[in-house]
Amino acid sequence: MLNIKKIPNEILNNLSRRGHSDQDIAQMSWGQAFDEYCNWHGLIQWGPPLRNTYEILSASSDNDGIVAELLPSDIQESLKKRGHTEHDIYQMSADEAFDEHCEWNSLIDWGPKLREIMVVLKNAESK
Repeated sequence: MLNIKKIPNEILNNLSRRGHSDQDIAQMSWGQAFDEYCNWHGLIQWGPPLRNTYEILSASSDNDGIVAELLPSDIQESLKKRGHTEHDIYQMSADEAFDEHCEWNSLIDWGPKLREIMVVLKNAESK
């Protein structure tokens, strides 16, 4: 369940335009709201894989960067195809790696905004 008072108007308006009332939005998980946000912006069916990638990258990093053994090969490959060496990848933050992964998947300039939306919606979720 989401506390809609913690969600910025821009996000609420996007979800409303998708046909959701405030009551509907309040019943959503942060993941459902993120998926709907993505769909509204034409990123159809991108919500689940983006959430998954962000969670994996967050779990695969520590203060020094990405931990090689924890990073799935498909994410490693997308980063290598963006021109990063293994050494570069393992020194990236989770946020940098997510942004680069988005770029590789033709979600140009979307990484920072999507990360922001995920954080806002996670913080709005009732525990």
